[in-house]
Amino acid sequence: MLGEDVPFAKVGDQSYEAFLNHMTTVFTDVRFNLKGPTLELRTLDSMPVSRFKLKWRKFILTMESF
Repeated sequence: MLGEDVPFAKVGDQSYEAFLNHMTTVFTDVRFNLKGPTLELRTLDSMPVSRFKLKWRKFILTMESF
């Protein structure tokens, strides 16, 4: 859980909702934002700027295919 500085297995609240919130802290190129609910395309903090355009195009094409 954010702010506790311990592994999820040792936090006080181990509910399913808390686990989903914990999963939003995983640093991937695309992740769930449960506050929205939306998907976030992570850029500058997870990849070099030079790769951003390629990732952005792939993300848009994938979302438009649904």
